[in-house]
Amino acid sequence: MKNVTILILITLSILSAAVSWGGSILPSKHNLSRSGPGPYKVDFMGTEMVCVFCHTPHNAMQDIPLWNRYPSAVAGSSYMLYSSSATMKNISHRSGFTSDSISSMCLNCHDGSPLGGSSALWIQPVDGNSNVAGPNGEPGIANTRNSYFSTNLRNHHPVNFDVTVSGAANGLGDVVTTTSGTVMKTDTVPNGLPLFRSARGNNTLECSSCHFVHNPDNQAFLRLTTSGNMLCLACHIY
Repeated sequence: MKNVTILILITLSILSAAVSWGGSILPSKHNLSRSGPGPYKVDFMGTEMVCVFCHTPHNAMQDIPLWNRYPSAVAGSSYMLYSSSATMKNISHRSGFTSDSISSMCLNCHDGSPLGGSSALWIQPVDGNSNVAGPNGEPGIANTRNSYFSTNLRNHHPVNFDVTVSGAANGLGDVVTTTSGTVMKTDTVPNGLPLFRSARGNNTLECSSCHFVHNPDNQAFLRLTTSGNMLCLACHIY
């Protein structure tokens, strides 16, 4: 009877862990292992590991966040960014990512660069829809996919700029320092969206301000739902 009780407790623990695994990268397209549901599979010696294709515990290419990716084949200065002198009240930049921009880590794949990472041997696009092989033989994201951005981001939300203007008078939320970092928030979305530190400044808006790459709960890995304009209203007041 004692053994049965222990077995039941172990089973409940496993089920509990499975339930708490919601919002995981495992069932998302960012799982590049053979177990992932996305169109690309990274085949590295048959591994089922998931984290290794973006992160490594040793000899990282960048210490934050222990990055395990080939540098983009495109120089940061080659990117063209959104900028509007008429409506963008914050300091804007028409071209180039700073070398420490967390957005450049997103573009490291989404500009069509090789998907493999430093440890990957090859990529197998499941549906055969791949681009020309990259410099190490791995294909990048196909230019026919919505997730392919190239280096021209002029029709995307501005990124890698320091938020120097905020507050309701400017139609924006407030920049607030919290225990977990700096956020921009409004009364509509009191939790706010994170800002980052880069060479542009201490309150830089980046791709990760709106996207959370490990959580596929919302479409396009968004931090908030777009229903009711919730994502926009986290920063904008209108």
